Amino acid sequence: MRNSNTLKGILIISLVVFVFQTGFSQTKWIPSGATWHYNFETVNYQGYQEIYCDGDTIIQGQEFKTLSLRTEFYNYAVDTTEINGYDNYAFIRSDSNIVYWYHQNLDTTYTLYDFNTQAGDIWRIPPGPLVIAQDTCVHGSYSIAVVDSIDYIVNANDSLKRYHLSYNNSSPSYTLGKHVYEKMGSEYRFLPNSSHIVVEGPEALRCYEDQNTPVYNLTNNPCDFVVGIDEYETDQYLKVVPNPVGDKFRIDYPGECSEFQQVELYSADGTLMRKSEPKDCTINLSGFEKGMYLLRIKLDDRFVNRKVMKL
Repeated sequence: MRNSNTLKGILIISLVVFVFQTGFSQTKWIPSGATWHYNFETVNYQGYQEIYCDGDTIIQGQEFKTLSLRTEFYNYAVDTTEINGYDNYAFIRSDSNIVYWYHQNLDTTYTLYDFNTQAGDIWRIPPGPLVIAQDTCVHGSYSIAVVDSIDYIVNANDSLKRYHLSYNNSSPSYTLGKHVYEKMGSEYRFLPNSSHIVVEGPEALRCYEDQNTPVYNLTNNPCDFVVGIDEYETDQYLKVVPNPVGDKFRIDYPGECSEFQQVELYSADGTLMRKSEPKDCTINLSGFEKGMYLLRIKLDDRFVNRKVMKL
């Protein structure tokens, strides 16, 4: 009887440990309210990006977290401030310290971050989010990074692994940057980027925070990008409904769409598809190919951009 009770105790303890570990691996990455704050800077732009977890969805029978993106930047080329909003920026799920990413254009789920890798292991970087199925030379291929070393960063009582990556220049041109942080992800951009993004120099990830984690501030920049309240409210209340869209969508705006000075629609490769001064708030996409489009609205001498997915 004693042996039987001992065996039951061992089984109960093992089950508790298993449940704890499983629950931990599911919730450690991307808990509700998780927010990433990035610098945003190119030759012509300088500004700020915020990525935040704002919901759940089911894709291919799996539960994914939905991430949204907000970008505000100054465009030196046209001397104006622009605000981008993208509700369906990324769909992410995690299991056993592996983070999976659903690539919308390729309808494929990739391993994005594998936090089980050790120094000397290979890290395969999937193609970037703008790659489409017609790009047969890229679709299905990976960039190759090597985990050179792993160390730790400490914030309050929280300790996270930091992975130091190097790249094979002959591999396809996508990168996660030089450093990847456990829980937080890439230092440069959350999703893979083409290799023209410099992987040396100051890090773009300013801060990370969630309900279970103290704020990690990785640079000397403030976490938030301070904007005027009028600009912030305009950005928050201007939406595309529905999105993704079938044939038609509506610009949901508390004012009148006649207030817009200009409305432009661009394809994913930057081709201007339509330019108008709408008298109403409805845009017709019937006859347009499936894929991602950029809606660019000029309002009060600045631009507000929205990404639109055509199904």
